[in-house]
Amino acid sequence: MKNKLTIVAQIQKLKDKGIYFNIINEEDAQNILLDKTYLFKLFYFRKSFMKNIDGSYNVEFACLSDLASIDMEMRYTLLQLTLDIEHSLKVILNKYLSMTPNEDGYNIIDQFIDKTNITKRDIFKYKMNKNEVYPEWKKFYQATPYWVAFEIMSFYHFERFVTFYYEVSKNRRLKLASNQLVLVRNIRNSCAHNSVINVPLFDDTNVTPELNSYFSLHKIDIHYKQSKPFIDIATLLMIHNKYCNQSIKNRASSNLQRLLERLLLNRDYYNNYDYIIKYVDSISMVVNHYIKLNTCE
Repeated sequence: MKNKLTIVAQIQKLKDKGIYFNIINEEDAQNILLDKTYLFKLFYFRKSFMKNIDGSYNVEFACLSDLASIDMEMRYTLLQLTLDIEHSLKVILNKYLSMTPNEDGYNIIDQFIDKTNITKRDIFKYKMNKNEVYPEWKKFYQATPYWVAFEIMSFYHFERFVTFYYEVSKNRRLKLASNQLVLVRNIRNSCAHNSVINVPLFDDTNVTPELNSYFSLHKIDIHYKQSKPFIDIATLLMIHNKYCNQSIKNRASSNLQRLLERLLLNRDYYNNYDYIIKYVDSISMVVNHYIKLNTCE
C-alpha cells in the first residue's frame, strides 16, 4: 500500500520521474496541485511522452499541466457534441419510423430484440431497481414503443439500434452513423466519466476510410496516420456536421472556437515533441474547417 504524499513530496516524486520546473516553478506547481488539479490526474499525461532508457521522462511540468487543462476543456465541449448527435439521430429516426407504413412503433423494437442479443432488461436497465421496473415505466415494459425505448436506453444500445435499423431499412443516410457511432461513444464515455482523452498521442494508426473520404471531399490536407484521440475527435466532428441541424452547428462552432483558442495557447511548449505539434495542428485543422463550414450559414 502506498503512503499519502504531501504536496512537497508530490513535487519531489515528479522531479524523480524526470519532470522539470523551468517554465512553471515549484512554488507555482504546488499551487496548481492544491487548487486546480491533483497528482494522479496530472501525472497520467506523462503517457503522452516517451520514456528515456533509464525510465525518466525529461518533460516540463508545464506540459503536463497544459495537457490536463486542454483535456478538461475538451471534455466539456465534446460531451455536448455527443449529446447533440444522439438527439439529432433520434429526431431523424423518429421521422423515418413515423412515416413508415404498417409500422405501429412497437414492432420495430420487437424486431430489434429478436435480431440482436439485446433484451428488454437491457433497454430498461436505468429504469429498474434490481428486478423491478420503476412504477412510472412499468406500463411500457411488456409492449415498448420506439419513442419510449429511445428515451431510456443507453447510448450503447441506441448505437446498436442505429446499426440494426440501417441493416433492415438500407437507408443510406444512416450508413455513416451505423459504422462510426462507436467512435462517438469512445468520446462520450471519456467525457461523461471524466477520463483522459488526449492519451496516447504518439501511437499513430491509419485513419478510417470514412475520414479519408471526408478529408478528400473537403480538401483537408491531413496525414493519413494519426493518433487514436485524433481519429475519435475528427469522427465526432464529421458525424456532428452530417446529422445535426444548422442552429445546433452554429452553437457548436462558437464552443469549438473557444476550445481552439485554448488548444493553441501554449503550442510552443511542445516544440521538441513533433508528434504533439502534429496532433495539435491536425485537431486545429479539422476544428477550423468545421467552424468555417458552419459559422456563415
